[in-house]
Amino acid sequence: MATLDFNFNPIRRRPVWVWGILGLGMALMVLTTISTYRNAQTKQLHTQQLVRLHQQRTLADRPVVTKPADSKAQQAADTIRHTLAQDWEPLFQSIEQARYKGVDLLAVRPDMASHTVFISGMARSLPDADNYLRRLQQTGLLQQIHLRVTDSSTNVSDPAASQVAGAHDIQFELSATWQAR
Repeated sequence: MATLDFNFNPIRRRPVWVWGILGLGMALMVLTTISTYRNAQTKQLHTQQLVRLHQQRTLADRPVVTKPADSKAQQAADTIRHTLAQDWEPLFQSIEQARYKGVDLLAVRPDMASHTVFISGMARSLPDADNYLRRLQQTGLLQQIHLRVTDSSTNVSDPAASQVAGAHDIQFELSATWQAR
């Protein structure tokens, strides 16, 4: 049998300083990568800020052109603002003071532009509606009050039919002007 020749050469170990240089090179490469990434982010942020600043300056340099639709919208907004600024308390107090037992109000629609108020209601009889109109005149705030009967569900000439408790036979509308105080 042949003898086996094993060559057990010891593994050459590298000196410690070689491993140190290799670790230092790796750390330097990681630091360079991080620094480059941060610089790219900063550059991108600055570019975005410059683009926004340029857009703002471009928009600020343009002349403002009002379109007819914008002026109409502005007029509507001014009208609403003026209407909301109106002191409505005296008008509604005078309508409330004129309350009458046989009359129920359905709607109160003030028109600020013409200082006119439109009131819709139901009355048990024509004399009740007329009494309500007189009470409105006595408040002193409303003037030029005009009453218009819009619907009568019973024959007004029959007083027994028009005096039924809880029955509303006369539907009316009235308009009146008021003076803003």
